Amino acid sequence: MTVKYGDLNPATPQGADALYRRIVFAAYEACKSFDFDARDNSSLAQRDACVHQAIAAAVTKVGQPALLAVYNTKHREHLPAPEAVAQTH
Repeated sequence: MTVKYGDLNPATPQGADALYRRIVFAAYEACKSFDFDARDNSSLAQRDACVHQAIAAAVTKVGQPALLAVYNTKHREHLPAPEAVAQTH
């Protein structure tokens, strides 16, 4: 799924926050086809894992420090800064 953000500046806190919300919405849309039963904790956990992985992958792909900061304030497991990722590859 593609998230368009040409109208945003993800380097600013406001742009990063707006882009993060778009990414979250897209992740839920992409994972909603996941066959799950709201009464089954296992299937809910699988759907939630799908959403989390999609969000983390999109934030990492964009690689903007302001977007990473938004992600890291909302999640216990923080993503590394873009320069740390580049140095490990």
